[in-house]
Amino acid sequence: MVDIHNDNDDVVSRFRIQGSYDAETYGAKVGIGTDFGGYTGGVATEKIVEIYNAYAWYNFLNGVINVKGGLIDDGVWNTMGPKDWNLSNGLGVRLEVAPIEGLNFGVFLNTGANQFNAVTAEQFFKETGIGVSYTSDMFDIAAAFKLDSDEDTAAQSDLPDESKVNNVSTLGGDPDVDSEVIFGFVFKGVTNLTAKAEAHGWNLGDYSDNGFLWFIEDVSYQVLEPLNVGAELTERLWGNSNIKPFFQVKPYVSYQINEPLSVGLEVPVSFQSDVLKLGIGGKPWVKYAFTEDAYIKAFYNLDYKKPDAGDATTNHAIQLDFVVKF
Repeated sequence: MVDIHNDNDDVVSRFRIQGSYDAETYGAKVGIGTDFGGYTGGVATEKIVEIYNAYAWYNFLNGVINVKGGLIDDGVWNTMGPKDWNLSNGLGVRLEVAPIEGLNFGVFLNTGANQFNAVTAEQFFKETGIGVSYTSDMFDIAAAFKLDSDEDTAAQSDLPDESKVNNVSTLGGDPDVDSEVIFGFVFKGVTNLTAKAEAHGWNLGDYSDNGFLWFIEDVSYQVLEPLNVGAELTERLWGNSNIKPFFQVKPYVSYQINEPLSVGLEVPVSFQSDVLKLGIGGKPWVKYAFTEDAYIKAFYNLDYKKPDAGDATTNHAIQLDFVVKF
């Protein structure tokens, strides 16, 4: 598979080459790629070609037990929402058990690294994660927990930018992550209606000083076959009582004009007391699908912010996604 796309604001373009071998009971997967250009914190960056996954797997007892080892990127126990968080990727060994249909649970011995490098035994075992998921016709549910040792300071997963206010860390003296927990739920019991909820927590053992919680709820309804409407809610909460909660609601609509052509609109509205009096955006888009694995998508992004103090700002952006997979 070759994947060429631009799906985020930090990367101008991206190139991926993926190879895999599947012999039913065992297999392997290797991928290399690079990012061209882009910006991180306003500074231009460029990544060299690197291995972004390389692992082997083996199934025991007709698939009841699965073992993977290497640089893994096919996360399980995901939250299944707009962010689709997971804690089971990275360099390590993962054991999954699926004793009955729909149920999957296991453990992930992680190194805290996203590329091949030397690690200590203490680091390896102190990065342990566990997870469980269950799928059915009515609902899907998943949860996972992961520790983060003090041995891998250089490779620790940082808290997201959304945990910061005005680009400044708000979580006390230690911004590194000591533990993470995720939860996801999808309700599928009503025809044409999909309801999702997901959560991600950082540093819950030290929540009052360094903790951060992020919740997302998403409800969508297919009114007619080509028309879909919905709304996404976001809440971000800090353990530090001096930081006010952040709230956002984002209604959206999409319409399939014909087989290859669709259009849509997203309108996020956000608020954070003492920081952001009002934030509002508009994101109309148009997408043309040549095939299921090849499409082009263009969108305009309007972002207006009125801080609690200071002048309002308005930003405009025109972006283009081009995806080809084969």
